[in-house]
Amino acid sequence: MNHLRFHGHATRSGKLRWSVRLLGVIGLMLNGFAMAEYRSYPLPAPQNAVVGQLLQYPAQHEDTLLDIARRFSLGHDEIIQANPQVDKWLPGAGTPVLLPTQFILPRGPREGIILNVPEMRLYYFPPASKALGRQVITYPVSIGRMDWNTPLGMTRVVRKDKDPAWYPPASIKKEHAERGDILPDIVPPGPDNPLGQHAMRLGFSGYLIHGTNNPWGIGMRVTHGCVRMYPEDVAQLFKWVDVGTSVEILNDPVKVGWLDGALYLEVHEPLEETNANADRLYEMAMQAILSTVGNQPVRISWALVRDMAGFPDGVPRVISIENTSGPAQQVTPAPQARGDTTLAHQD
Repeated sequence: MNHLRFHGHATRSGKLRWSVRLLGVIGLMLNGFAMAEYRSYPLPAPQNAVVGQLLQYPAQHEDTLLDIARRFSLGHDEIIQANPQVDKWLPGAGTPVLLPTQFILPRGPREGIILNVPEMRLYYFPPASKALGRQVITYPVSIGRMDWNTPLGMTRVVRKDKDPAWYPPASIKKEHAERGDILPDIVPPGPDNPLGQHAMRLGFSGYLIHGTNNPWGIGMRVTHGCVRMYPEDVAQLFKWVDVGTSVEILNDPVKVGWLDGALYLEVHEPLEETNANADRLYEMAMQAILSTVGNQPVRISWALVRDMAGFPDGVPRVISIENTSGPAQQVTPAPQARGDTTLAHQD
C-alpha cells in the first residue's frame, strides 16, 4: 500500500504543486479490493461529512485517462484536473494516476438524490437496509452546457422509462439543422438513442437523468440541460430509485466538512457563467469554513485555502493546522477492473 503525504505550496509560476512523499510500499495488491468500496460508502455520523479515500492506480500500457476514469466511475474533467501532469491520451505504462475517490458530502439532508453541478457528481442516499445500514452512493455525471444550463433547485423523479424513445424538442432540432444534421421527430430505442436504455424524468419539465450512447463525454458540460450518466451507472440507479424520490440540484463549487476532528476543503472549477475568479472562490471558501466551524476552536491554514481557490482540482484536503502535521494522508492502490456495486434489498 502506498502512503502519500501531500504538501501544498506555490511554485514560482504561481501554480499550486502537490509534492508526494512515499512512506512505504507493501505492494500493489491489485486483486484484493471490492469495487463496491469505491462508489458505495457507509454514511458517516452526522458530525462527519467525508467519505472514501484517495486511490493510486498504475496506468496500463493501453490505458488512456478516460479508460481509467470509466473503470472507476469517475468523470472526464475530475480525473484530468486531479492529474494535470499526466498525458490524457497516453499516460504510459506504470504511470501513477491519482483517482479522486474521496468526497465531501454535499450540504443538505442526507436523503434522495443530490446533484452538485460544478462537481458534476450525483449522490444517492437510499433508505437504510438491515444488512448495510445507511449508505451513500455516488456517480459522475454530465451536465448542461453554458447555453443550456441544468436547472437548480428541488424536484422529484416523476417517471421512469426503460428503453425510452427520444422526442427532440424544436430548439434542439434547430441547433442540429444548423449543422446540417436533420433529426427525426422520434428517435426510437436502440444504439443511436442519446438517452441510452434508462431515463428518469424530473419534475422540471423536459429534464431527465438518463444514460447515453456516448459514454466518453461523462463528466463534462456537454448536454442540453439533462443529467447524463454512464450506461452501467444509470442502470444501477434506475433499479434503486423509486418514482417520487426527491432530487436537489446545487451549485456549490466549494464544499467543507469534518472527518474525525479534521476539517477538509474541496474546491471545484466554478461554472463559467458565474464569473467566479480565484478571489471570489476564496471568499466562498471562507464563508463555508466559518459557517461549518461555528464556535469550535480550530486553526485554519488560510494560505492553503488561498492556494486551493487559485487552482481548484476537486481533491479534498485537510485545512485545519492541527491535522496537517499529523498522520500522512493515505492513497490506496486501486484494483485493475471495475466490478459491480451491490446494494442490499431495501427493507
